[in-house]
Amino acid sequence: LLCSALCSLLCSALFCALLCSARSFSLSSPSVQQFATMLTLNRGLTRLCIGDSSFGDQGLAVLCTGLRSNTTLVELDLENKGLSAAGMAHLGAVLRHHPTLATVVLSRNALGCDGVRHLLDHAVVRETEKRQDKQQEKEEE
Repeated sequence: LLCSALCSLLCSALFCALLCSARSFSLSSPSVQQFATMLTLNRGLTRLCIGDSSFGDQGLAVLCTGLRSNTTLVELDLENKGLSAAGMAHLGAVLRHHPTLATVVLSRNALGCDGVRHLLDHAVVRETEKRQDKQQEKEEE
């Protein structure tokens, strides 16, 4: 109920928040879905921290559906959210195209080498695409 009210408020055109922190709260799947929906609608939120160690890869996969449409989030705190390499595949795909997300806190998760590799692979592709776009712009001038 509290999560639903918070998401409704954050989706409201009359409400602009820069930070939403619901750290250390266990979130049900419908609650995570509400946050994902809110991310697609809210145009002012720049920092987000939700969930506890039970959030997990499944919660991150759902949240990433909203992150794909978001254009304002700058920082995402995922510290101690029970994440693994599987979650990093979802996050990496979002980071590859997200226009503003610059900081993602991932400490105290069991990412392993494969998880870090997922993130780095997407980061390399993103930087390569940016360089190619800049080169193409120069050639068109």
